[in-house]
Order: sequence, then structure tokens, then C-alpha cells
Amino acid sequence: MSETIKHESLKNRKLPFAYQIVPKHMKEEYSIHSPIYVTFHPTKDTHGNKVEQEVTMTISVHTHADVWKSHSKEDYKVKKEQLTNFIIHEVDRIIPVKKHLLYSESGSPRTYERFIGKMGVGGFPLTVKNAILKPKGVRSRLPGFYIVGEQVFPAPGTLSASLSGYYAARAINKEQDL
Repeated sequence: MSETIKHESLKNRKLPFAYQIVPKHMKEEYSIHSPIYVTFHPTKDTHGNKVEQEVTMTISVHTHADVWKSHSKEDYKVKKEQLTNFIIHEVDRIIPVKKHLLYSESGSPRTYERFIGKMGVGGFPLTVKNAILKPKGVRSRLPGFYIVGEQVFPAPGTLSASLSGYYAARAINKEQDL
């Protein structure tokens, strides 16, 4: 899900790079099993130039992909809209952005499949329980061998896999400084 927000309307509130929001009520009919991840990025036009006074907010949540396969075309459309509204409501509860949205677009595991070729990201689901009780770091049992990607913290997704590479690089640099 990606939204464009009129930044000046946030009253110059400095936005952090990311939020991790645990929904107040995990609604079972949405089949989500993780916190809601929200990141903020400068908005760019089609030429890659920064659009002043706008910020792009990207929201993602992990869901059970198989559930989306089982919906009829009509049910799918309704469930996607309901889940989108639920997620926006939960984000707005923490960050009051809903009234400032200029544009919104959402996807689902079916959307992901159309563009990526699979219905979900790899790795283990980063549920709140997994993140707190079983986080996997970049270090392996082998000296000088590091693990990055969807299987380690912060887990699945392009941004998270990239961050795991960043964490591994920091760990390597720290060891080289010893």
C-alpha cells in the first residue's frame, strides 16, 4: 500500500523513517499475522526529482496468502477494500495522516504474485512473537560468515532484506576495527 501525503499539513512534524504498529484488535477475517509496518520516503516525480511538500508513506502487513486464493473475484475486491480501510484506520490511530492523503493505492498477495511471481515474501513470518522471542541475527555459527536476507532480522521484504545487509556490514566493520 502506498500513499502520498501533503507534508506541510502535518504541521512540520518530523516523521521518523518507520513505525511498527500493533493493531488494537487483530481481526481474524483479515488473516494478518504481524504488526503493520509504515515507512516514509521523499516523493519523487516520474523524472526522479523530489516533489516538495509531499512524502510517500508505504504500509505493509504480513498475511496468510492462501486465504486470498480462496476468495471469489467479488469477495476478493470487498476483502481488499476492508483490509485497506482497517490498516489505514490503525495507522491513523498512531499517526494522524488519513485526512492528509492525496493518493492511495493498495495491493494484496494476488497483486504481489502478478508483479513478483509469488504470493508472498520468503522467510519466516515476522509476527510480534517471532520478533520478540525468536529474532534471527546476521551472525552465523561460522566465524566471518554472515547471513542476510529474508531469513534474518528484520525479516521478509525488500527493505528488511536490505537492512539485514546493512546490519551485517556494520557487524563486519566492527569486527575489523578490533
